[in-house]
Amino acid sequence: MEQISIGFNLDTVEDLPINRCTISTSSTGHGRYIRQTSSPSHVGIVSLRLEPFKGPHDFLLQWQVTEEQIPRDFLPAIIKGFQQAAGQDHGGHGILSQLKITITAGRCHPVDASVHGYMQATIIAIHGALTRTQLIPCV
Repeated sequence: MEQISIGFNLDTVEDLPINRCTISTSSTGHGRYIRQTSSPSHVGIVSLRLEPFKGPHDFLLQWQVTEEQIPRDFLPAIIKGFQQAAGQDHGGHGILSQLKITITAGRCHPVDASVHGYMQATIIAIHGALTRTQLIPCV
């Protein structure tokens, strides 16, 4: 298993005051996105762990899955899904920041795995993880 670490930020307008929040404790989430009734089909399955993080970037993503679990070609889709989920206001707390995201597991459908499927599965996993922890203001 090749381990990859990527630091990144959200694309935000710097001039606007934006509330930012993080999580109080580590949390896990699992996302399954399966849409096989349309053509093309979209499938993505992602498991992840969120942890509080302080570093030079707002976020640190650690990739701890094999090519068979989730092909690396879908890494940009997972980052995009995370950015979409993080960039939303979370119950008046603001957007997410200061998080380490570890991709811990996943599944790849040999035919129907798609960029859209992994992006949506990541969003579902993030929302699931956030229900298992408390949001706190970034300091």
